[in-house]
Amino acid sequence: MRPSRRLLGLLMVAFVFALGLALGRWLAVVDASALAVASAIWYRAMGVLALVVLIDALNTGYLRHIVIERNPGHNLSLGLAQPVLLNVKNNGSHPLSLTITETEPDAFEVSGLPLIVEPEAKGQCQLRYALKPLRRGRFVLPGMQVRAHSRWGFWEHCVRRASDAEIKVYPNYTAMRYTSMIDMDNYVRQLGVHYGYKRGEGLEFNQLREFIEGDAIGQVDWKATARYRKPISREYQEERDQDVFFLLDCGRRMRHEEQDGSHFDLSLNALLLNASIAVRQGDAVGLMSFAGRDSRWLSPRKGRIAIQDLLEQLYDLECSGQSSDFVKAAEQFTRRHRKRALVILLTNVGTEDSEDLKRAIGVLAKRHLVLIASLRENLLDECLRKPVENFEQALEYGSAQAYLQERAKALRAIGRQAQVIDSSPHSLHIDLLNTYVAMKRQRRV
Repeated sequence: MRPSRRLLGLLMVAFVFALGLALGRWLAVVDASALAVASAIWYRAMGVLALVVLIDALNTGYLRHIVIERNPGHNLSLGLAQPVLLNVKNNGSHPLSLTITETEPDAFEVSGLPLIVEPEAKGQCQLRYALKPLRRGRFVLPGMQVRAHSRWGFWEHCVRRASDAEIKVYPNYTAMRYTSMIDMDNYVRQLGVHYGYKRGEGLEFNQLREFIEGDAIGQVDWKATARYRKPISREYQEERDQDVFFLLDCGRRMRHEEQDGSHFDLSLNALLLNASIAVRQGDAVGLMSFAGRDSRWLSPRKGRIAIQDLLEQLYDLECSGQSSDFVKAAEQFTRRHRKRALVILLTNVGTEDSEDLKRAIGVLAKRHLVLIASLRENLLDECLRKPVENFEQALEYGSAQAYLQERAKALRAIGRQAQVIDSSPHSLHIDLLNTYVAMKRQRRV
């Protein structure tokens, strides 16, 4: 509880009045009898004010009539502001004046607060403000802080209303949700992916059709032939039941920060987008993380549930300060998953990683098709684009050029064993999609 502006204003007026009386008595410019009358009036007024203020302070019954219902939503996306709805009810018989705010969590940027509202007696108001998550994970929003003016307006009572809310902040999968709104099958076909029909192993049933010359006798569906009284063949298509497995590096290099997020967060966005497209193409997607504070495993799954499970596995996953052990990760993966899969390793390849990565690819490539998606720091590209105007900038340019040349040499060595993407963090999702589409076109996946 704290005094309101009204009470502070009255106390200021009383102080000025008392100061005037003291000066009048000291300077003897006012008749003594008039001063005595004025002083008596001042003392009585102060006594009445004190009594009224005390009664107003003790009259807190109206606070229990304040009800606030908050709906922050259940799924927030990293970096995207989302409205939070407030329903403020006054169940009492007198109007109220409220100021609503909340303790701003470190993981959120709050806009639109404080809110000032004056619900009528037995009335309610609907308000909104915005929360912008700055980190992924699970968080608890404490109850709303409410400053309520007392019945006569001399005090402001601070209370907490609305229960604590637990919310999850997921990776920013806006692009993935956009792709779900379009016909992704047609979109990918426009990029050149077509499913061919051929006989052989690894085929799945597609449809029934009339028998045509050249069909094998084994294709004839005798039950359908008897029913339609004409030869009916089964048509098969190349099996699309392929596994796409993402090996996600959670080591220290993935903590590198760009303007709009870390390499790790941008990799998650690219992973989710490409996983959603792979699912739409009939493939099953799985996940294994390594070098993090804890490891995550998701067996390959199809359909919408696969993306939901991926989100649940990834939303609170964080990088660690450890170095990435690619060989150990490859050995763990091959022990847990034996069926042939497209293995997409998301990492940041350094010049010292060449030998370890080649050994890891050798382990994976015995059974799987391997794709290395490596992120490149934008800072290096910006350093090469800046004009060289002094000796210090010349040193920076030379160092960046030498490092990129060594890195390109390491990637070429790795590329002899596996397909490699060297991409900036902001174009990773496009480069990864184009590579996946090209593999589909070539029927490698």
